[in-house]
Amino acid sequence: MTTQESSWSADAIQALIELTKIFARDFELDTALKAICDTALELTNGEHASLRLLNSTRTELVAGARSGSGESGRPVSFRPGEGVVGWVADSGRVARIDDTAKDPRFKTVANQGFSVRSLLIVPMASPEGVIGVLGISASAPHAFEEQDEMLAVLLANCAMAPIEKARLKQLALTDEHTTAFNRRFMMPRLEAEMERAQEDGKALSLTLIDVDHFKTVNDTYGHVVGDDVLRIVAKRIKAAIREHDLLVRRGGDEFVVILPGADAESAFYVGERIRYAVSNAPIRSGEVTIHRTVSIGVATWDGSETALQFEHRADLAMYEAKSGGRDRVIAALIPPDEEATGTS
Repeated sequence: MTTQESSWSADAIQALIELTKIFARDFELDTALKAICDTALELTNGEHASLRLLNSTRTELVAGARSGSGESGRPVSFRPGEGVVGWVADSGRVARIDDTAKDPRFKTVANQGFSVRSLLIVPMASPEGVIGVLGISASAPHAFEEQDEMLAVLLANCAMAPIEKARLKQLALTDEHTTAFNRRFMMPRLEAEMERAQEDGKALSLTLIDVDHFKTVNDTYGHVVGDDVLRIVAKRIKAAIREHDLLVRRGGDEFVVILPGADAESAFYVGERIRYAVSNAPIRSGEVTIHRTVSIGVATWDGSETALQFEHRADLAMYEAKSGGRDRVIAALIPPDEEATGTS
């Protein structure tokens, strides 16, 4: 073995050891996915890495984490069979592409924020089948060699068991129709974010979103169309918020977004962005086309109220938006009396 090969092996082993230390802790899924992307860039000649998981309906590969070039940009989702990412998810085979300009499977993404000429995509496979893909890219052609592919496959295999465990844990906290977090997830996470905000001295805000006249959708078109409307509304909300914001389906046609670090002004702006994203375009379900708006209440934590009081204040603002004509955002600027501790 040459000195270079020995150094390469030692570096690879050390990177994998550090990753197993993360897996040994009681980690959240997003923490593990980000660690895998970081390690992928340490092990290979890649400049950008992303890990996409299939949603609960196996109809979309959603970006779970990214590292490297373009990390802060808006993530892109793929359907199984779409682009090289979708091809790997469908086939369960590795794709190592020396020049994307010469591969018909490659799908160009507008405003991606980084160049992709070389591509290495590895399936994340469990005994039940592929659950996602690890993608690594570089801006120059012929960036990846056989050893990069071998290490990426090794990384995916090492990560599969802990990722599947964390994924199943998260699925238990996820709404199956919209892939948003569910009510069971909300209160413990909100309380944790309140503690973090207090420790860091940062703001924390909450938006409560209600789909206007949703009952008429179910009454007129049925629950299948109603479920489609909720899925599309959730997708538009996700596109309007930051990557680290947390979308929760509180129940029925109500959603909550937890906004760590957002002050009152920023939270109101996010609320307006959500309102516009939902109402600006029609929603299509089969042959049905529906226009829907949302009423949004925004609250910023005052540093002393409980999680229930905090949520209730956003709830009151949302009902004020509905009673004021709907399709609007209302900010709850002043906390109500401490006696107002009920929930909606």
